[in-house]
Amino acid sequence: MKVTGSGSDDIGVFTIDGTYSTEINRIDLTKTYQLGTGNSLENFGHQVTIQLTWDKTNCQFEGTWIIETDRYCDNGRFELKFNTELIQIQSDSDGTFNIDSSYPQQLNSYVTRENYLRLLSIINPLMKEIKRYKRYKLACLMPCVFLFMVVLTFGIFWRTYFNVPAVFYIMVELLVLIGIIRTIVNTIDSKTILVTEKLKATVKTFSDETFASPFTNPSEWTIQIDDFLKCTLSIKLLPPSQKDLVNTEATTNSFIL
Repeated sequence: MKVTGSGSDDIGVFTIDGTYSTEINRIDLTKTYQLGTGNSLENFGHQVTIQLTWDKTNCQFEGTWIIETDRYCDNGRFELKFNTELIQIQSDSDGTFNIDSSYPQQLNSYVTRENYLRLLSIINPLMKEIKRYKRYKLACLMPCVFLFMVVLTFGIFWRTYFNVPAVFYIMVELLVLIGIIRTIVNTIDSKTILVTEKLKATVKTFSDETFASPFTNPSEWTIQIDDFLKCTLSIKLLPPSQKDLVNTEATTNSFIL
C-alpha cells in the first residue's frame, strides 16, 4: 500500500513517499526536504530513509532513520506514535443527530457509516422522548394554575360556610397544590431518568461493539446531555493496541512523526 504525506520541522518543509505492508506491518518511507526552506545550514534538499515495524507492546511504529549523502551521514532511532484524538459531535438544536452533518471523515476507520446510522436510529428517538417529557413538565404548569383556582374557590366556600380562618384554607390549598405538582414532576423525572439511562447504555453497548470489531480500529464512545437537552457524542480514538491495523490508509493519517 502506498503512503504519502507532507509537513515541516526545524530542518525545513518535506514530503513523504513510501509503502506499507499489511502482511508484516512494515513501513518504508523516503522523507525529502524542499531546498530553500527552514534551516539553510542543515537543509540541502536531502532525503531521509525511514524503516519502521509495528510494536504491539508500545502501540507505535518503531525503527531507524538513515541519512547518506556526500555531505553528511548519520542514523538514529525513529518512532511513529499514534495521535490520540477526541472527536466531539454536537447534536442539532432539537437534540438529535443528522448523519449528513455529524459524520466526520476521521471516523472512517473507526465505525462504518451504516453502523453509525444504526446508532443514530436508536438514540434520536430516545432524545425526542426525553424532550417530550420536558414539554410535559412545562405543560403541567397550566393545569396547576387551574387547580390552584379550584382549590382557592373551595377554600372560600369552606370559610364562608364553616367559618374557618383564612390561614387554614390557604395552607390547605398550598399543600394540595404542592403535593400534586410534586407527584407529577417526580413521575416525569423518573421516566426521563429511565430513558436517559437507556440512551447512555445504548451508546456504551455500541462502544463495546466497535471496540471488539475486527473490521474497525478501537474507539470509546460516550454521550452527554446538557440542561438544554443538546447532546454531545464524544469519541476517543484509541491506538490499535491489541489487534492489527485494520484500515491502514486512515490509520496512518492518525499517526504523527
